[in-house]
Formats: sequence, structure tokens, C-alpha cells
Amino acid sequence: IESLKQTLTSFFGDKPLLSPDLSRIVNTNHFSRLTKLLDDQRAFGKIVHGGERDEKL
Repeated sequence: IESLKQTLTSFFGDKPLLSPDLSRIVNTNHFSRLTKLLDDQRAFGKIVHGGERDEKL
């Protein structure tokens, strides 16, 4: 997992939300659907890297 974290940081930098290389969710309905999945109790505490989100970016 540490190696994956380092690789993701090398690809997208310390602020991946600002990276032009990071893919974006272009539909607000899909963004909401994915947000609900990440916020679900079954996923709580299992995100090991990142997890930040911004609907406006």
C-alpha cells in the first residue's frame, strides 16, 4: 500500500484534486452516487489513501 501511495503521489502530486492529469467525474448524478458509496458504513475507515472530493472541481 505504501508503494501505491508513493506512486499515486508521484503521478498526481501532493494535491491531486488540482492535478490536470487526474480524471474527473463529469456528471453530478454519478458524483452523488459515488459519494454515497464512499460514505456508506461498509466503506467507512477502509480508504487508505486520498478520499478527498470536490464536486466543483
